[in-house]
Amino acid sequence: VQFRHAVLTSLTRCEMLNGPGIEATNKRFNMQLDAVPTLFLEFQGDSEHMLVSDARKAEELARGNNCTAYRMAMNGAEIDDLWEARRGCWFAARDWNNDRKPLDNVYPGDCCVPLSQLPGVISQAEAVFTASGLMPIMCCHIADGNFHLTVPYSDAERPTVMECDKKVVELTLSAGGTCTGEHGVGLGKMKYMKAEHGDVHVNVMRSVKRALDPLNIMNPGKIFTLDDD
Repeated sequence: VQFRHAVLTSLTRCEMLNGPGIEATNKRFNMQLDAVPTLFLEFQGDSEHMLVSDARKAEELARGNNCTAYRMAMNGAEIDDLWEARRGCWFAARDWNNDRKPLDNVYPGDCCVPLSQLPGVISQAEAVFTASGLMPIMCCHIADGNFHLTVPYSDAERPTVMECDKKVVELTLSAGGTCTGEHGVGLGKMKYMKAEHGDVHVNVMRSVKRALDPLNIMNPGKIFTLDDD
């Protein structure tokens, strides 16, 4: 949160992986990163002096918040090496346990909260899944308050995954957030539209839909139903 509000003019990306996310990445990409919650920052600009200065300011902020290690990459190969951990978190989750089927058994949930609520909500969200015996690999667009729960699971665990996801959405809404930052907008998060927006707003959206698409032929059955439910 402090990074987001700091005057770091060259900071262009601020992402995060939790401890299990780093563990999974180390396994998938043969890396040796410390298995602790980790921020990934990217600085861009024309002035190397400005980039290094902003990176050092970021380091001061990090160490002031009990950061245990800070690594700064200065060339393309080093940068790609570090960012592969963040970019590959879904593949790392897929391969986390070799006896799980690929592709079909990774749940890509996500929510979004105000930055002031982010640290508490992501800690609680992680705890919801771990308390149920599931391993949540968290990949976060943290500067936007958007966090992804990339959860590997077996077929028998799917009901538990969905119940945990429901609890996380409820946590998010109670913190003034939204049930989705990216995923499930059309179908997966439809059931939470009323809880988030209320009957009046959903009915306004229905009215607009009926006015523009009276035959209901443009992407029907998405985001909300036309009939009250």
